[in-house]
Amino acid sequence: MFLLLFPISILWQDGYFGENCEHTPCTDNNCMNGANCFIKGASYKCDCFPGFSGEYCEIDPCVDSPCKYNTCKVDGSSTFCDCPEDLDGQYCEVDACVSKICGNGGICNFDPILRTASCECQNGFSGENCDIRMDTELK
Repeated sequence: MFLLLFPISILWQDGYFGENCEHTPCTDNNCMNGANCFIKGASYKCDCFPGFSGEYCEIDPCVDSPCKYNTCKVDGSSTFCDCPEDLDGQYCEVDACVSKICGNGGICNFDPILRTASCECQNGFSGENCDIRMDTELK
């Protein structure tokens, strides 16, 4: 009669191992940034999302991005700045309404689709910058 003093770990096909073949190289998935883990023999490989790289997909292309306000997005193998509604410019560095001067109490509105700023004038004023006084008297 044999007495077994240590557990047996068996390596099965396709990288499965453990006492009951309950583990794979992907069991303790080290892949980062949402990457998928694929068994490759007795090892594994991380399949990175586009733009991410490194053995574990640990290199984020937005880490050194010039985008302001954490607006960097990945599109395939390149990055772009996805500016919120009130910001514009290549790196979201321009507050569109800061550079748009609306006179006579006009209010600046930014159109996120057209990416343009325009003035909403108070009653009695018109023009691109609300600088034209309208004649409100009837003649």
